[in-house]
Amino acid sequence: MGKSLHRNNALNGSPFARILQIFVAAIKNRNLPTPEKAEELHEIHDNEVGQSEILETNTFSIQQSNTLYTNILSFKVPGPSVPVIPLLFMFVLIPAYEHIFAPFTQKITGIPTGITHLQRIGVGLVLSAISMAVAGIVETRRQSVAIQHNMVDSVEPLPMSVLWLSFQYAIFGGADMFTLAGLLEFFYAESSARMKSFGSHLLVANWIWFTS
Repeated sequence: MGKSLHRNNALNGSPFARILQIFVAAIKNRNLPTPEKAEELHEIHDNEVGQSEILETNTFSIQQSNTLYTNILSFKVPGPSVPVIPLLFMFVLIPAYEHIFAPFTQKITGIPTGITHLQRIGVGLVLSAISMAVAGIVETRRQSVAIQHNMVDSVEPLPMSVLWLSFQYAIFGGADMFTLAGLLEFFYAESSARMKSFGSHLLVANWIWFTS
Protein backbone atom coordinates (compact mmCIF):
# COMPACT_ATOMS: atom_id res chain seq x y z
CA MET A 1 0.00 0.00 0.00
CA GLY A 2 2.88 2.36 0.71
CA LYS A 3 4.99 1.36 -2.29
CA SER A 4 4.14 4.50 -4.28
CA LEU A 5 5.21 6.70 -1.36
CA HIS A 6 8.37 4.79 -0.44
CA ARG A 7 11.64 6.68 -0.86
CA ASN A 8 14.62 4.57 -1.87
CA ASN A 9 17.97 6.38 -1.93
CA ALA A 10 20.36 4.62 -4.27
CA LEU A 11 23.92 4.13 -3.02
CA ASN A 12 26.59 6.17 -4.75
CA GLY A 13 30.32 5.49 -4.76
CA SER A 14 32.37 2.93 -2.86
CA PRO A 15 32.45 2.64 0.95
CA PHE A 16 36.18 1.91 0.73
CA ALA A 17 36.75 5.29 -0.90
CA ARG A 18 34.96 6.97 2.02
CA ILE A 19 37.18 5.10 4.49
CA LEU A 20 40.29 6.09 2.56
CA GLN A 21 39.16 9.73 2.62
CA ILE A 22 39.25 9.61 6.43
CA PHE A 23 42.93 8.70 6.46
CA VAL A 24 43.75 11.25 3.76
CA ALA A 25 41.93 14.01 5.64
CA ALA A 26 43.60 13.03 8.93
CA ILE A 27 47.07 13.23 7.42
CA LYS A 28 46.31 16.45 5.57
CA ASN A 29 44.85 18.19 8.64
CA ARG A 30 47.20 16.77 11.27
CA ASN A 31 48.70 20.21 12.03
CA LEU A 32 45.40 22.09 12.33
CA PRO A 33 44.40 23.37 15.80
CA THR A 34 41.55 21.68 17.63
CA PRO A 35 38.33 23.75 17.24
CA GLU A 36 36.76 25.22 20.34
CA LYS A 37 33.32 23.82 19.47
CA ALA A 38 33.04 20.05 19.22
CA GLU A 39 30.30 20.35 16.57
CA GLU A 40 32.88 21.62 14.09
CA LEU A 41 34.64 18.25 14.17
CA HIS A 42 31.65 16.58 12.48
CA GLU A 43 30.83 19.00 9.70
CA ILE A 44 28.57 17.65 6.96
CA HIS A 45 27.93 19.72 3.86
CA ASP A 46 24.29 20.30 3.01
CA ASN A 47 24.68 18.86 -0.47
CA GLU A 48 25.81 15.53 1.01
CA VAL A 49 22.82 15.11 3.28
CA GLY A 50 20.27 12.73 1.81
CA GLN A 51 22.63 11.36 -0.85
CA SER A 52 24.58 8.91 1.26
CA GLU A 53 22.41 8.63 4.37
CA ILE A 54 20.07 5.65 4.63
CA LEU A 55 17.60 5.31 7.53
CA GLU A 56 17.08 1.87 9.09
CA THR A 57 14.48 1.49 11.90
CA ASN A 58 16.70 2.49 14.81
CA THR A 59 18.29 5.45 13.02
CA PHE A 60 14.93 7.04 12.27
CA SER A 61 13.65 6.43 15.80
CA ILE A 62 16.73 8.16 17.21
CA GLN A 63 16.02 11.13 14.96
CA GLN A 64 12.44 11.08 16.24
CA SER A 65 13.62 11.11 19.85
CA ASN A 66 15.78 14.17 19.18
CA THR A 67 12.62 16.15 18.34
CA LEU A 68 10.62 15.02 21.39
CA TYR A 69 10.55 16.02 25.04
CA THR A 70 13.13 13.73 26.66
CA ASN A 71 12.88 14.76 30.32
CA ILE A 72 11.44 12.09 32.61
CA LEU A 73 11.09 13.50 36.11
CA SER A 74 14.55 15.00 36.72
CA PHE A 75 16.37 12.75 34.24
CA LYS A 76 17.07 13.64 30.62
CA VAL A 77 16.96 10.58 28.35
CA PRO A 78 19.68 10.64 25.65
CA GLY A 79 18.22 10.05 22.19
CA PRO A 80 20.71 7.32 21.15
CA SER A 81 19.78 5.27 24.24
CA VAL A 82 16.21 4.70 23.02
CA PRO A 83 17.05 1.38 21.21
CA VAL A 84 17.90 -0.16 24.59
CA ILE A 85 14.15 -0.44 25.28
CA PRO A 86 13.62 -3.67 23.26
CA LEU A 87 16.64 -5.22 24.99
CA LEU A 88 15.09 -4.47 28.38
CA PHE A 89 11.81 -6.06 27.30
CA MET A 90 13.66 -9.11 25.96
CA PHE A 91 15.46 -9.37 29.31
CA VAL A 92 12.05 -9.78 30.96
CA LEU A 93 10.17 -11.66 28.23
CA ILE A 94 12.67 -14.47 27.61
CA PRO A 95 12.56 -15.86 31.19
CA ALA A 96 8.79 -15.35 31.23
CA TYR A 97 8.48 -17.34 28.00
CA GLU A 98 10.71 -20.19 29.17
CA HIS A 99 9.25 -20.53 32.68
CA ILE A 100 5.60 -19.53 32.21
CA PHE A 101 4.42 -19.57 28.58
CA ALA A 102 6.28 -22.68 27.36
CA PRO A 103 5.25 -24.97 30.29
CA PHE A 104 1.64 -23.79 30.04
CA THR A 105 1.33 -24.34 26.29
CA GLN A 106 3.25 -27.63 26.56
CA LYS A 107 0.32 -29.09 28.51
CA ILE A 108 -2.00 -28.11 25.67
CA THR A 109 0.09 -28.91 22.58
CA GLY A 110 2.33 -31.65 23.93
CA ILE A 111 5.33 -29.96 22.30
CA PRO A 112 8.39 -29.59 24.61
CA THR A 113 8.90 -25.95 23.56
CA GLY A 114 5.19 -25.11 23.84
CA ILE A 115 4.83 -24.23 20.16
CA THR A 116 6.89 -25.29 17.17
CA HIS A 117 9.92 -23.31 16.06
CA LEU A 118 8.20 -22.15 12.90
CA GLN A 119 5.13 -21.05 14.87
CA ARG A 120 7.40 -19.06 17.18
CA ILE A 121 9.04 -17.41 14.18
CA GLY A 122 5.62 -16.65 12.71
CA VAL A 123 4.46 -14.97 15.92
CA GLY A 124 7.61 -12.84 15.85
CA LEU A 125 6.98 -11.76 12.27
CA VAL A 126 3.39 -10.80 13.09
CA LEU A 127 4.61 -8.76 16.07
CA SER A 128 7.18 -7.07 13.82
CA ALA A 129 4.41 -5.99 11.45
CA ILE A 130 2.37 -4.70 14.40
CA SER A 131 5.35 -2.74 15.74
CA MET A 132 5.79 -1.06 12.35
CA ALA A 133 2.10 -0.15 12.32
CA VAL A 134 2.39 1.34 15.81
CA ALA A 135 5.51 3.22 14.71
CA GLY A 136 3.53 4.71 11.84
CA ILE A 137 0.77 5.81 14.21
CA VAL A 138 3.29 7.42 16.57
CA GLU A 139 5.01 9.23 13.70
CA THR A 140 1.63 10.50 12.46
CA ARG A 141 0.90 11.88 15.92
CA ARG A 142 4.37 13.45 16.13
CA GLN A 143 3.82 15.26 12.84
CA SER A 144 0.34 16.42 13.88
CA VAL A 145 1.71 17.80 17.16
CA ALA A 146 4.41 19.68 15.25
CA ILE A 147 1.83 21.17 12.87
CA GLN A 148 -0.62 21.96 15.66
CA HIS A 149 2.00 23.93 17.63
CA ASN A 150 3.59 25.46 14.52
CA MET A 151 6.92 23.74 15.31
CA VAL A 152 7.64 21.94 12.03
CA ASP A 153 10.98 23.70 11.53
CA SER A 154 11.62 24.45 15.19
CA VAL A 155 14.72 23.16 16.98
CA GLU A 156 12.87 23.15 20.30
CA PRO A 157 11.50 19.79 21.53
CA LEU A 158 7.87 19.09 20.80
CA PRO A 159 5.35 18.93 23.66
CA MET A 160 5.28 15.16 23.27
CA SER A 161 7.12 12.71 25.51
CA VAL A 162 9.82 10.42 24.16
CA LEU A 163 8.02 7.59 25.97
CA TRP A 164 5.65 7.42 23.00
CA LEU A 165 8.44 5.55 21.22
CA SER A 166 8.43 2.87 23.92
CA PHE A 167 5.22 1.32 22.51
CA GLN A 168 6.76 0.34 19.18
CA TYR A 169 10.02 -0.71 20.83
CA ALA A 170 8.24 -2.86 23.42
CA ILE A 171 6.40 -4.79 20.69
CA PHE A 172 9.61 -4.97 18.65
CA GLY A 173 11.41 -6.48 21.65
CA GLY A 174 8.76 -9.19 21.82
CA ALA A 175 9.11 -9.76 18.09
CA ASP A 176 12.86 -10.21 18.44
CA MET A 177 12.37 -12.60 21.33
CA PHE A 178 10.09 -14.83 19.28
CA THR A 179 11.86 -14.54 15.92
CA LEU A 180 15.56 -14.61 16.85
CA ALA A 181 15.22 -17.24 19.55
CA GLY A 182 12.95 -19.29 17.32
CA LEU A 183 15.40 -19.16 14.44
CA LEU A 184 18.33 -20.15 16.66
CA GLU A 185 16.41 -23.08 18.07
CA PHE A 186 15.30 -24.05 14.56
CA PHE A 187 18.87 -24.06 13.22
CA TYR A 188 20.20 -26.17 16.06
CA ALA A 189 17.25 -28.54 16.34
CA GLU A 190 16.13 -29.12 12.75
CA SER A 191 18.96 -28.10 10.42
CA SER A 192 21.48 -30.59 9.07
CA ALA A 193 24.77 -30.99 10.93
CA ARG A 194 26.77 -28.82 8.54
CA MET A 195 24.17 -26.05 8.45
CA LYS A 196 23.74 -25.46 12.20
CA SER A 197 26.66 -23.09 12.76
CA PHE A 198 26.30 -21.48 9.31
CA GLY A 199 22.64 -20.64 9.91
CA SER A 200 23.26 -19.22 13.38
CA HIS A 201 26.19 -17.09 12.17
CA LEU A 202 24.11 -15.79 9.28
CA LEU A 203 21.32 -14.89 11.70
CA VAL A 204 23.66 -13.02 14.06
CA ALA A 205 25.28 -11.13 11.17
CA ASN A 206 21.87 -10.11 9.84
CA TRP A 207 20.71 -8.97 13.31
CA ILE A 208 23.86 -6.87 13.82
CA TRP A 209 23.40 -5.23 10.40
CA PHE A 210 19.71 -4.52 11.05
CA THR A 211 20.23 -2.96 14.48
CA SER A 212 23.34 -0.94 13.59
